[in-house]
Amino acid sequence: MSGFSLAVPGQNDGNITRRLSTHIKVKEPSQDAKLDTLIKDVGTQWKELVSENANTLEAALALMDTSSIGKARYYSKFEALKGELSSTLKYHVDGKFIKTPKVVNF
Repeated sequence: MSGFSLAVPGQNDGNITRRLSTHIKVKEPSQDAKLDTLIKDVGTQWKELVSENANTLEAALALMDTSSIGKARYYSKFEALKGELSSTLKYHVDGKFIKTPKVVNF
């Protein structure tokens, strides 16, 4: 087909590129489901912290150990998981035990 080009003006390679944008709303998991997921993550990623005989000092030292057998390379993942767990637990505790005070007019 001579005289017919699908090229984008200013480009000589003849390829058309177009970014398709979609607006798909992803439903956020409920806080209960999020808590369950976080607890499972802790159980699979940090088994040594969920046993009855957990030694938190040993786990902390392992996270500071930069040798080949240490877990210092996982410190950022541990901190992220700790932060998520902390905020999710705070949400549940606040919703369960902190009541909004009633306003009393005199």
